[in-house]
Amino acid sequence: MWKAGQIWLGNFDASNYRYIKIQYHGASSTFRIQCTYEDGSTDLQLCENLRQVQYLKLNKDKSGSIKSIALWNINGENVEFNLDSIRFTQNYTLPPAVIDEENVFFDSKISACDLVKKMGAGWNLANTLEAHSFSWQENPCDSGLNSGNSWGEPFATKEIVELGKKYGYKTIRIPVTWYNHIADDKYTIVPVWMARVKQVVDWAYDAGYYVILNEHHSVHGDAQTVRTGDGGFETRAMNSPLKYGYGYIVRNNQVDIEESKKFLKAVWTQIGKVFNNGYDERLIFETMNEPRNAGHYGLNAVTGKQSSHEWGPGLALEQCTWKILGRLQKLCGMY
Repeated sequence: MWKAGQIWLGNFDASNYRYIKIQYHGASSTFRIQCTYEDGSTDLQLCENLRQVQYLKLNKDKSGSIKSIALWNINGENVEFNLDSIRFTQNYTLPPAVIDEENVFFDSKISACDLVKKMGAGWNLANTLEAHSFSWQENPCDSGLNSGNSWGEPFATKEIVELGKKYGYKTIRIPVTWYNHIADDKYTIVPVWMARVKQVVDWAYDAGYYVILNEHHSVHGDAQTVRTGDGGFETRAMNSPLKYGYGYIVRNNQVDIEESKKFLKAVWTQIGKVFNNGYDERLIFETMNEPRNAGHYGLNAVTGKQSSHEWGPGLALEQCTWKILGRLQKLCGMY
């Protein structure tokens, strides 16, 4: 059993390695691993108590002289955990991918209107799997399992998921943000994250719900809100071209269009392999959530002015969308 501490290495030459790999279990809380170089600069990475393996990426220009490795709690207090190993390594090794190998009957003859009628009333498992606020980590594309309560909600449990069935709800929507759980330059979704999403979906599916699984906050507006060093927030223009692995954006910029297509294709190809023949028509995919081009309190893509209306270029499109939705509901006999 370890407590927070420091390992002195005496300016160790790790220039042949790219990562520090730590394996642990039974952590009393989330902690950090920090690498200090000879010049006093540092790199650090979060080690979540829900994980058992984590990687700290080394600064390739400074890894030839590492002074120490520190393990410490975020709030400065001791954290206890079982340390299995800590080593330098060249490769970031992912666990096996999750693949759906079951086969159940799928009713392909049911109409869309009949399916919607069967879905009845539903509820939203909000602010859990779509939370994405670990912006201070070195690698924002691997936020980890602890992102599930970073917006103040409890971790999703089987009991929480099943609660709606007790009150007569037939459908549950499970929003998921994927861009902050990308592991490599192949857009690989971190397998432990995929397994977590599958666990929650299976709880809902096995409880008898109609389940809506989506791709949520991976869409970006022309403006983005970022956390500043003093703990505050500020609005900045979104990068163009869009950074790799950060999701997609609605723009007429061909470079951003190609990046957006690559991201969406890769993510949905992987989701399709995990949620495939083992599920019937009760599992429903929502391919994009609110694919807009103006973020919260951001820049209107058409007018170029600040706007609190995240659906810019204006209300006309939104009003048209609601009219079409109303006609579909009437057509399906929903009112």
